[in-house]
Amino acid sequence: PGVLVASVLADSPAHKAGIRAGDVLLEAKNSAGATLFQADFGAQLPPFVEAIGSWPIGEKTEISLLRGGRNLRVELTPAQR
Repeated sequence: PGVLVASVLADSPAHKAGIRAGDVLLEAKNSAGATLFQADFGAQLPPFVEAIGSWPIGEKTEISLLRGGRNLRVELTPAQR
């Protein structure tokens, strides 16, 4: 379960956080520890896109992801496009 990252734009917040194509996003939490997104079996892309669109600009977000069979956490700060 999770959202597979197909590509990452250069100089994007995801790129700066170290997220790579092939990563599987599992969960995102804000700086207060509240869950912003949690993948579940059968997660669909539209709810994920809606969720990330609501993340506060400039607020650090902790992303849990799966890369090559390993669980990792990265810190992403959403930015205005």
